Amino acid sequence: MQMIKKLFGKGLALSTIWLCSILLPLNVTHAATVSFHFTGVVSAVSGPLSGSSIANGATVNGLVTFTNDPATGGVYQGVVTGFSIDFGTPATYTASMDAGANGIRIINTPLGGTDQWRLDSKATGNSFNGYTPTDFEFRLLGQNMFTNNDLQAPNLSAILSSASRWRLIFENNNDGESARVQGTIAHLTAVPLPTAVLLFGAGLISLVGLGAGGLRNLRGAKA
Repeated sequence: MQMIKKLFGKGLALSTIWLCSILLPLNVTHAATVSFHFTGVVSAVSGPLSGSSIANGATVNGLVTFTNDPATGGVYQGVVTGFSIDFGTPATYTASMDAGANGIRIINTPLGGTDQWRLDSKATGNSFNGYTPTDFEFRLLGQNMFTNNDLQAPNLSAILSSASRWRLIFENNNDGESARVQGTIAHLTAVPLPTAVLLFGAGLISLVGLGAGGLRNLRGAKA
C-alpha cells in the first residue's frame, strides 16, 4: 500500500507542476493577445510599382496581431506585435512587420456615427524598381464598433467592408519619393486558435501522458 501511495503521489505531483506551468502563462497570453486574419483585393497600384508582382486586382491574405492589455486614451503606441500581407494565390510577394514605430488608434463616435480602428506599423519586404516598403496601414470603419476609446478589438459584425481598407507604402531608395499599394478588406475573422489555446491543449496532452505513465508504473509495481 505504501508503494502505491508513493507512485501515485509522484505522478500527481508531476501533473500538478505541469498544469501550473501551463495555466500561469495561459491567463496572461489569452487575455492580452488578439489576432485577425483578413482577405481582400488590390484596388490601386502607384505608377512606379507597375509591372511588379503586385498587380491590380490581385487577391490579398493577411494577419494582424496586437496586445489587448487594458488601456485608455484612444492612441496606443507599441501595441502591434506583428502583421503580414501576401499578394496573389499562391503568394507572389509578401510584406511583414519591421522594427520601429507602431500603434493603434481608436475613435469612438457617439450617437450612431462612424467609428474607426486603425493600425499602423513599419514594414519590410523586397524592393521593386528601387522602391522598398516602409509602412503599413490597416483601417476599419463601422457603426457601433465600440462604446468608448479604450484599447480593444473591434466588433466584427459592425465593420463596413466597403469603407475599410489597407495600404502598403513604399519609398524610393535614392530620392525618398513615395508610392503605395492599397486595397479593400473583404473579410475579417478572429484567428480561432491563439497560442494560449494551443499551449493549453499541449498541456492537457502532457497531463494525460503523465497519468498513463503513472498507471504503467503502478501496474509494474503490482506485478
